[in-house]
Amino acid sequence: AEVAAAVWDAHRTAAAICYAGAATGEWRSRPVSGFTAEDGHWTIHALAALPGRRRVAAETGP
Repeated sequence: AEVAAAVWDAHRTAAAICYAGAATGEWRSRPVSGFTAEDGHWTIHALAALPGRRRVAAETGP
């Protein structure tokens, strides 16, 4: 039960980081693993975190 709780917390933390980064433009993401559910929605297993426009601009300058 402790391991399951730790894994669930890690997934929730990762999701929060992805959402926050996308909202600010700091990061963007793309699915790298998943499958299509019966209703046509995607169930994502893994995401790649990529620099967003804001981060790229900050790193490369004007």
